[in-house]
Amino acid sequence: RGEVYALRAVGQFYLFGRGVEQDFGQAHQLFQRAADLGDPRAHAFLGFMYYTGVGVEKNNETAFEHFKTAARSREPAGHQGLGVAYRYGAGVEQNYQEAYLNFRQAAEKGVGEAFYNLGVMHLEGLGVEQSNKQAFDHFRQSADRFHLHGLY
Repeated sequence: RGEVYALRAVGQFYLFGRGVEQDFGQAHQLFQRAADLGDPRAHAFLGFMYYTGVGVEKNNETAFEHFKTAARSREPAGHQGLGVAYRYGAGVEQNYQEAYLNFRQAAEKGVGEAFYNLGVMHLEGLGVEQSNKQAFDHFRQSADRFHLHGLY
């Protein structure tokens, strides 16, 4: 387990350029090794890289598969990624109910971005009844977790 954690941690250093020169290729390689060893959070990082096209060719289908693998292990970042994929129809057919369900699962684990996304869904009535009160409550919970968009 320590090796997997180390691979993922060093991958994050390379991805974000913390203490090392930023190197997306090295980050991808390390995340892939950790994912191959069964690390769900490494799958979530790979999903992020493929969804955004950071260091790899953008591929929503591959991103979706990585997020799904992470979420199967109850990794909150996997649920957050699935929520985004379902909300925008990225690599999967758009489905607001599935988006909401996955954002909710990530929020239950304390993911600030998930609270923000739940707030947007309530504000815009995407797959749920439009509710300014529910939107405000979710935005407040997002801000409480220092998510930048929730602070506005």
